[in-house]
Amino acid sequence: ADYNIALVRDPKVADVYVARANLFIGKKSYQQAVRDLQTAIQMNTKKPERVLNSLAWLRATCPEAEIRNGKEAVELALKACELSQWNDWNIIDTLAAAYAEQGDFDRAIKYQKQVLEMGKFAKDNDKIRQHLALYEQHTPYRQNGK
Repeated sequence: ADYNIALVRDPKVADVYVARANLFIGKKSYQQAVRDLQTAIQMNTKKPERVLNSLAWLRATCPEAEIRNGKEAVELALKACELSQWNDWNIIDTLAAAYAEQGDFDRAIKYQKQVLEMGKFAKDNDKIRQHLALYEQHTPYRQNGK
């Protein structure tokens, strides 16, 4: 409700759409999350790679098949990687998940190994290794709906 009120007051704040999208994901209202993230992508924001990454992750890993779109996820993640100058391990992790969703496990493994080589994710080390193990088994990652 607070996000809805904020958007009535100023519908041009991308961060509010992203925050509301995260709530929709938590409620498993994935289509509404997609709409909010698509809206946020169209807006000016200080960190557009973050918004692109959020939608790419959802398109690559959503538990609902009708929301997933590997081709779109790869395109969004590549753009986010370029904007972040390939320095954000979280975005490269999303790219790996997107390639896995598309069925390109060789690239998924390549980028997941790149994430491991970056070594900037200490608290997420187990998660990163689990993703790699899935891709090596030719299995895409699915989020659990938070």
